[in-house]
Amino acid sequence: MADEPEGTGVWTVREPATRPQAFPPFPAYPPPVRPSTNGLAVTSLVTGIICCFWPAAIGFGIASLVQLKKRHQAGRGLAIAGLVLGVLGGLLSAGAAFELVRHAKPMVSAFTLRPGDCFKTTPSLTGAMATKVPCTELHDGEVSGAVRLSGATFPGSGVVEGETAKLCAGSKDAYVMDRWTQSPWLSQHQWAPQTAGDWNRGGHMSICYLVDRDPEAAPHPVRRDASNLTKEQLAFLQAIEPLDRDAASRQDRTRLDATAKDMASAKAALAGVWSGGVQGQIDALVKELGVDAPLWQAAAGDGVTSEDVLYARLAGHDAVAQETAARRALGLAVRPASGEGGG
Repeated sequence: MADEPEGTGVWTVREPATRPQAFPPFPAYPPPVRPSTNGLAVTSLVTGIICCFWPAAIGFGIASLVQLKKRHQAGRGLAIAGLVLGVLGGLLSAGAAFELVRHAKPMVSAFTLRPGDCFKTTPSLTGAMATKVPCTELHDGEVSGAVRLSGATFPGSGVVEGETAKLCAGSKDAYVMDRWTQSPWLSQHQWAPQTAGDWNRGGHMSICYLVDRDPEAAPHPVRRDASNLTKEQLAFLQAIEPLDRDAASRQDRTRLDATAKDMASAKAALAGVWSGGVQGQIDALVKELGVDAPLWQAAAGDGVTSEDVLYARLAGHDAVAQETAARRALGLAVRPASGEGGG
Protein backbone atom coordinates (compact mmCIF):
# COMPACT_ATOMS: atom_id res chain seq x y z
CA MET A 1 0.00 0.00 0.00
CA ALA A 2 1.38 3.49 -0.78
CA ASP A 3 1.65 6.35 1.82
CA GLU A 4 2.66 9.95 1.28
CA PRO A 5 5.05 11.19 3.95
CA GLU A 6 4.22 14.52 5.47
CA GLY A 7 5.90 17.53 3.93
CA THR A 8 7.78 15.63 1.21
CA GLY A 9 5.17 15.15 -1.53
CA VAL A 10 6.79 11.81 -2.46
CA TRP A 11 4.91 8.57 -2.57
CA THR A 12 6.43 5.35 -1.29
CA VAL A 13 5.29 1.79 -1.97
CA ARG A 14 5.14 -0.78 0.74
CA GLU A 15 5.58 -4.43 -0.14
CA PRO A 16 2.80 -6.69 1.11
CA ALA A 17 3.69 -8.87 3.96
CA THR A 18 3.05 -12.03 1.93
CA ARG A 19 2.89 -12.83 -1.88
CA PRO A 20 -0.18 -14.56 -3.32
CA GLN A 21 0.39 -18.24 -4.01
CA ALA A 22 0.59 -19.15 -7.79
CA PHE A 23 -1.90 -21.72 -9.15
CA PRO A 24 -0.48 -24.88 -10.73
CA PRO A 25 -0.64 -24.99 -14.61
CA PHE A 26 -3.64 -26.62 -16.30
CA PRO A 27 -3.01 -30.18 -17.49
CA ALA A 28 -2.32 -30.49 -21.32
CA TYR A 29 -5.08 -32.21 -23.34
CA PRO A 30 -4.25 -34.28 -26.50
CA PRO A 31 -5.31 -32.66 -29.86
CA PRO A 32 -8.62 -33.91 -31.27
CA VAL A 33 -8.31 -36.98 -33.56
CA ARG A 34 -9.68 -36.31 -37.09
CA PRO A 35 -11.78 -39.23 -38.35
CA SER A 36 -10.53 -40.96 -41.53
CA THR A 37 -12.47 -40.69 -44.78
CA ASN A 38 -14.29 -43.80 -45.90
CA GLY A 39 -12.54 -45.27 -48.97
CA LEU A 40 -15.75 -46.53 -50.58
CA ALA A 41 -17.20 -43.02 -50.41
CA VAL A 42 -14.23 -41.62 -52.33
CA THR A 43 -14.43 -44.45 -54.88
CA SER A 44 -18.14 -43.80 -55.36
CA LEU A 45 -17.52 -40.13 -56.14
CA VAL A 46 -14.68 -40.85 -58.54
CA THR A 47 -16.59 -43.52 -60.49
CA GLY A 48 -19.64 -41.24 -60.55
CA ILE A 49 -17.60 -38.56 -62.28
CA ILE A 50 -16.10 -40.93 -64.86
CA CYS A 51 -18.37 -41.63 -67.83
CA CYS A 52 -19.96 -45.07 -68.09
CA PHE A 53 -18.96 -46.14 -64.54
CA TRP A 54 -22.33 -45.24 -63.05
CA PRO A 55 -23.15 -48.83 -61.90
CA ALA A 56 -19.95 -48.86 -59.82
CA ALA A 57 -20.75 -45.41 -58.42
CA ILE A 58 -24.16 -46.60 -57.21
CA GLY A 59 -22.76 -49.80 -55.74
CA PHE A 60 -19.87 -48.12 -53.92
CA GLY A 61 -22.15 -45.31 -52.71
CA ILE A 62 -24.63 -47.71 -51.11
CA ALA A 63 -21.86 -49.83 -49.57
CA SER A 64 -20.20 -46.71 -48.17
CA LEU A 65 -23.41 -45.47 -46.50
CA VAL A 66 -23.87 -48.88 -44.89
CA GLN A 67 -20.32 -48.82 -43.53
CA LEU A 68 -20.62 -45.26 -42.24
CA LYS A 69 -23.50 -46.29 -40.00
CA LYS A 70 -21.16 -48.68 -38.20
CA ARG A 71 -17.86 -46.78 -38.33
CA HIS A 72 -16.69 -43.43 -37.01
CA GLN A 73 -15.54 -42.16 -40.41
CA ALA A 74 -16.08 -39.14 -42.62
CA GLY A 75 -17.33 -39.29 -46.19
CA ARG A 76 -21.11 -39.33 -46.00
CA GLY A 77 -21.33 -36.32 -48.31
CA LEU A 78 -18.94 -37.94 -50.80
CA ALA A 79 -20.95 -41.15 -50.79
CA ILE A 80 -24.23 -39.31 -51.39
CA ALA A 81 -22.65 -37.24 -54.20
CA GLY A 82 -21.28 -40.38 -55.87
CA LEU A 83 -24.65 -42.12 -55.52
CA VAL A 84 -26.48 -39.15 -57.09
CA LEU A 85 -24.00 -38.99 -59.99
CA GLY A 86 -24.39 -42.73 -60.53
CA VAL A 87 -28.18 -42.46 -60.68
CA LEU A 88 -27.93 -39.56 -63.15
CA GLY A 89 -25.48 -41.55 -65.29
CA GLY A 90 -27.88 -44.49 -65.31
CA LEU A 91 -30.78 -42.28 -66.40
CA LEU A 92 -28.72 -40.74 -69.19
CA SER A 93 -27.55 -44.14 -70.40
CA ALA A 94 -31.09 -45.48 -70.40
CA GLY A 95 -32.27 -42.48 -72.41
CA ALA A 96 -29.48 -42.89 -74.96
CA ALA A 97 -30.21 -46.60 -75.32
CA PHE A 98 -33.89 -45.85 -75.87
CA GLU A 99 -33.08 -43.36 -78.64
CA LEU A 100 -30.74 -45.86 -80.32
CA VAL A 101 -33.41 -48.53 -80.29
CA ARG A 102 -36.07 -46.09 -81.47
CA HIS A 103 -34.02 -44.93 -84.45
CA ALA A 104 -32.33 -48.24 -85.26
CA LYS A 105 -33.00 -49.60 -88.73
CA PRO A 106 -33.87 -53.30 -88.84
CA MET A 107 -31.61 -55.81 -90.52
CA VAL A 108 -33.05 -57.81 -93.39
CA SER A 109 -31.83 -60.70 -95.46
CA ALA A 110 -29.82 -59.33 -98.37
CA PHE A 111 -31.87 -61.52 -100.69
CA THR A 112 -35.06 -59.63 -99.87
CA LEU A 113 -33.65 -56.35 -101.21
CA ARG A 114 -35.14 -55.07 -104.47
CA PRO A 115 -34.04 -52.66 -107.24
CA GLY A 116 -33.74 -49.12 -105.96
CA ASP A 117 -32.85 -50.15 -102.40
CA CYS A 118 -29.66 -48.69 -100.97
CA PHE A 119 -28.11 -50.57 -98.09
CA LYS A 120 -25.32 -51.02 -95.62
CA THR A 121 -23.91 -54.48 -95.16
CA THR A 122 -24.33 -55.93 -91.69
CA PRO A 123 -22.06 -58.71 -90.35
CA SER A 124 -24.12 -61.72 -89.34
CA LEU A 125 -23.63 -65.36 -88.51
CA THR A 126 -26.97 -66.29 -90.06
CA GLY A 127 -26.14 -65.34 -93.66
CA ALA A 128 -25.97 -62.23 -95.81
CA MET A 129 -27.74 -59.41 -93.95
CA ALA A 130 -28.20 -55.74 -94.79
CA THR A 131 -29.79 -52.58 -93.44
CA LYS A 132 -31.81 -50.40 -95.80
CA VAL A 133 -30.84 -46.73 -95.80
CA PRO A 134 -31.82 -43.72 -97.95
CA CYS A 135 -29.65 -43.43 -101.06
CA THR A 136 -28.75 -39.88 -100.02
CA GLU A 137 -26.99 -41.28 -96.93
CA LEU A 138 -23.69 -43.12 -96.91
CA HIS A 139 -24.30 -46.63 -98.20
CA ASP A 140 -22.39 -49.68 -99.35
CA GLY A 141 -24.39 -50.37 -102.49
CA GLU A 142 -27.54 -49.82 -104.54
CA VAL A 143 -29.53 -52.79 -105.81
CA SER A 144 -29.77 -52.82 -109.61
CA GLY A 145 -31.54 -56.13 -110.04
CA ALA A 146 -33.11 -59.11 -108.30
CA VAL A 147 -32.91 -62.25 -110.45
CA ARG A 148 -34.65 -65.57 -109.92
CA LEU A 149 -32.48 -68.67 -110.10
CA SER A 150 -33.48 -71.91 -111.75
CA GLY A 151 -34.08 -75.13 -109.85
CA ALA A 152 -36.23 -76.11 -106.91
CA THR A 153 -33.40 -77.07 -104.55
CA PHE A 154 -30.08 -75.42 -103.73
CA PRO A 155 -27.57 -76.71 -106.33
CA GLY A 156 -24.44 -75.52 -104.55
CA SER A 157 -22.69 -72.17 -104.28
CA GLY A 158 -20.53 -72.68 -107.38
CA VAL A 159 -23.49 -73.30 -109.67
CA VAL A 160 -25.42 -70.42 -108.17
CA GLU A 161 -22.50 -67.99 -108.55
CA GLY A 162 -22.15 -68.85 -112.23
CA GLU A 163 -25.84 -68.43 -113.00
CA THR A 164 -25.98 -65.18 -111.02
CA ALA A 165 -23.04 -63.72 -112.97
CA LYS A 166 -24.86 -64.36 -116.27
CA LEU A 167 -28.16 -62.93 -115.04
CA CYS A 168 -26.55 -59.80 -113.57
CA ALA A 169 -24.30 -59.11 -116.57
CA GLY A 170 -26.55 -56.45 -118.10
CA SER A 171 -28.07 -55.00 -114.95
CA LYS A 172 -25.70 -52.02 -114.75
CA ASP A 173 -26.59 -50.63 -118.19
CA ALA A 174 -30.27 -51.45 -117.74
CA TYR A 175 -30.38 -49.69 -114.37
CA VAL A 176 -28.23 -46.70 -115.38
CA MET A 177 -29.39 -46.24 -118.96
CA ASP A 178 -27.67 -42.88 -119.36
CA ARG A 179 -24.04 -43.83 -119.86
CA TRP A 180 -23.02 -40.20 -119.39
CA THR A 181 -24.02 -40.50 -115.72
CA GLN A 182 -22.08 -43.72 -115.13
CA SER A 183 -19.16 -42.78 -112.93
CA PRO A 184 -15.82 -44.43 -113.79
CA TRP A 185 -15.84 -45.63 -110.17
CA LEU A 186 -19.21 -47.35 -110.60
CA SER A 187 -18.77 -51.13 -110.45
CA GLN A 188 -21.17 -54.05 -110.57
CA HIS A 189 -21.35 -56.76 -107.93
CA GLN A 190 -23.62 -59.61 -106.94
CA TRP A 191 -24.97 -61.48 -103.93
CA ALA A 192 -25.61 -65.14 -104.56
CA PRO A 193 -26.93 -67.65 -101.99
CA GLN A 194 -24.05 -69.50 -100.38
CA THR A 195 -26.12 -71.90 -98.28
CA ALA A 196 -29.45 -73.64 -98.41
CA GLY A 197 -30.61 -71.22 -95.72
CA ASP A 198 -29.86 -68.22 -97.96
CA TRP A 199 -31.57 -70.03 -100.84
CA ASN A 200 -34.76 -70.54 -98.86
CA ARG A 201 -34.84 -67.15 -97.11
CA GLY A 202 -34.36 -65.29 -100.37
CA GLY A 203 -36.90 -67.26 -102.39
CA HIS A 204 -34.26 -68.63 -104.79
CA MET A 205 -33.14 -65.07 -105.68
CA SER A 206 -29.77 -63.45 -106.28
CA ILE A 207 -29.10 -59.74 -105.97
CA CYS A 208 -27.22 -57.53 -108.44
CA TYR A 209 -25.94 -54.27 -106.97
CA LEU A 210 -23.75 -51.30 -107.87
CA VAL A 211 -21.03 -49.64 -105.81
CA ASP A 212 -19.91 -46.07 -106.56
CA ARG A 213 -16.50 -45.33 -105.03
CA ASP A 214 -16.22 -41.82 -106.46
CA PRO A 215 -14.25 -39.99 -103.72
CA GLU A 216 -15.73 -36.60 -104.61
CA ALA A 217 -19.39 -37.45 -105.15
CA ALA A 218 -21.96 -37.03 -102.38
CA PRO A 219 -24.18 -40.06 -101.72
CA HIS A 220 -26.95 -40.17 -104.30
CA PRO A 221 -29.10 -42.67 -106.19
CA VAL A 222 -27.58 -43.71 -109.53
CA ARG A 223 -30.77 -45.13 -111.03
CA ARG A 224 -31.70 -43.78 -114.48
CA ASP A 225 -34.30 -46.00 -116.11
CA ALA A 226 -37.99 -46.07 -116.98
CA SER A 227 -38.89 -45.52 -113.32
CA ASN A 228 -37.55 -41.95 -113.27
CA LEU A 229 -37.14 -40.91 -116.93
CA THR A 230 -39.73 -39.22 -119.14
CA LYS A 231 -40.87 -40.94 -122.34
CA GLU A 232 -38.77 -38.61 -124.49
CA GLN A 233 -35.68 -39.05 -122.29
CA LEU A 234 -36.11 -42.80 -122.45
CA ALA A 235 -36.56 -42.81 -126.24
CA PHE A 236 -33.51 -40.62 -126.73
CA LEU A 237 -31.26 -42.75 -124.52
CA GLN A 238 -32.39 -45.97 -126.19
CA ALA A 239 -31.58 -44.48 -129.60
CA ILE A 240 -28.20 -43.00 -128.67
CA GLU A 241 -26.96 -45.73 -126.30
CA PRO A 242 -25.07 -47.76 -128.95
CA LEU A 243 -23.12 -44.67 -129.97
CA ASP A 244 -22.27 -43.83 -126.35
CA ARG A 245 -21.09 -47.41 -125.90
CA ASP A 246 -18.93 -47.17 -129.02
CA ALA A 247 -17.36 -43.94 -127.75
CA ALA A 248 -16.20 -45.74 -124.61
CA SER A 249 -14.51 -48.58 -126.52
CA ARG A 250 -10.97 -48.87 -127.90
CA GLN A 251 -10.01 -46.89 -130.97
CA ASP A 252 -9.57 -49.79 -133.39
CA ARG A 253 -11.04 -50.90 -136.72
CA THR A 254 -13.87 -52.76 -135.03
CA ARG A 255 -15.05 -49.51 -133.48
CA LEU A 256 -14.91 -47.75 -136.87
CA ASP A 257 -17.36 -50.20 -138.41
CA ALA A 258 -19.62 -50.33 -135.30
CA THR A 259 -19.81 -46.54 -135.07
CA ALA A 260 -20.74 -46.18 -138.75
CA LYS A 261 -23.60 -48.67 -138.35
CA ASP A 262 -24.78 -47.23 -135.03
CA MET A 263 -24.82 -43.71 -136.46
CA ALA A 264 -27.19 -44.85 -139.18
CA SER A 265 -29.37 -46.67 -136.65
CA ALA A 266 -29.49 -43.67 -134.28
CA LYS A 267 -30.37 -41.35 -137.18
CA ALA A 268 -33.35 -43.53 -138.07
CA ALA A 269 -34.47 -43.93 -134.44
CA LEU A 270 -34.31 -40.20 -133.69
CA ALA A 271 -36.14 -39.07 -136.82
CA GLY A 272 -39.70 -38.18 -135.93
CA VAL A 273 -41.79 -35.76 -133.92
CA TRP A 274 -40.51 -34.46 -130.59
CA SER A 275 -41.85 -31.81 -128.26
CA GLY A 276 -41.43 -28.19 -129.31
CA GLY A 277 -38.50 -27.38 -127.04
CA VAL A 278 -36.53 -30.39 -128.21
CA GLN A 279 -37.35 -30.76 -131.91
CA GLY A 280 -34.75 -28.29 -133.17
CA GLN A 281 -31.86 -29.91 -131.28
CA ILE A 282 -32.92 -33.42 -132.33
CA ASP A 283 -33.14 -32.34 -135.98
CA ALA A 284 -29.62 -30.86 -135.77
CA LEU A 285 -28.32 -34.12 -134.31
CA VAL A 286 -30.01 -36.21 -136.99
CA LYS A 287 -28.53 -34.00 -139.69
CA GLU A 288 -25.00 -34.30 -138.23
CA LEU A 289 -25.30 -38.09 -137.97
CA GLY A 290 -26.26 -38.18 -141.65
CA VAL A 291 -23.08 -36.28 -142.51
CA ASP A 292 -20.75 -38.23 -140.22
CA ALA A 293 -21.92 -41.81 -140.85
CA PRO A 294 -20.48 -42.06 -144.42
CA LEU A 295 -17.12 -40.75 -143.17
CA TRP A 296 -16.92 -43.46 -140.52
CA GLN A 297 -18.02 -46.09 -143.03
CA ALA A 298 -15.28 -45.01 -145.45
CA ALA A 299 -12.69 -45.16 -142.67
CA ALA A 300 -13.87 -48.64 -141.70
CA GLY A 301 -13.26 -49.80 -145.30
CA ASP A 302 -9.77 -48.26 -145.46
CA GLY A 303 -7.39 -51.13 -144.85
CA VAL A 304 -4.24 -49.20 -145.72
CA THR A 305 -4.22 -46.07 -143.59
CA SER A 306 -3.15 -46.53 -139.96
CA GLU A 307 -5.79 -46.39 -137.24
CA ASP A 308 -4.19 -43.35 -135.63
CA VAL A 309 -4.42 -41.38 -138.86
CA LEU A 310 -8.01 -42.49 -139.49
CA TYR A 311 -9.15 -41.40 -136.02
CA ALA A 312 -7.31 -38.09 -136.39
CA ARG A 313 -9.23 -37.45 -139.63
CA LEU A 314 -12.54 -38.27 -137.91
CA ALA A 315 -11.95 -35.83 -135.03
CA GLY A 316 -14.92 -33.49 -134.80
CA HIS A 317 -17.15 -35.85 -136.80
CA ASP A 318 -18.70 -37.56 -133.77
CA ALA A 319 -21.83 -35.43 -133.23
CA VAL A 320 -20.88 -34.84 -129.56
CA ALA A 321 -21.75 -31.13 -129.72
CA GLN A 322 -25.19 -31.87 -131.22
CA GLU A 323 -25.85 -34.67 -128.72
CA THR A 324 -24.94 -32.35 -125.84
CA ALA A 325 -27.40 -29.73 -127.07
CA ALA A 326 -30.17 -32.32 -127.38
CA ARG A 327 -29.41 -33.63 -123.90
CA ARG A 328 -29.58 -30.15 -122.43
CA ALA A 329 -32.98 -29.61 -124.04
CA LEU A 330 -34.19 -32.95 -122.64
CA GLY A 331 -32.85 -32.32 -119.12
CA LEU A 332 -30.23 -35.09 -119.28
CA ALA A 333 -26.57 -35.09 -118.30
CA VAL A 334 -24.56 -32.79 -120.56
CA ARG A 335 -21.05 -33.90 -119.63
CA PRO A 336 -19.99 -37.50 -120.22
CA ALA A 337 -18.43 -39.39 -117.32
CA SER A 338 -14.80 -40.58 -117.73
CA GLY A 339 -14.44 -38.91 -121.10
CA GLU A 340 -17.30 -40.70 -122.84
CA GLY A 341 -19.28 -38.97 -125.50
CA GLY A 342 -21.91 -39.74 -128.06
CA GLY A 343 -21.23 -40.51 -131.70
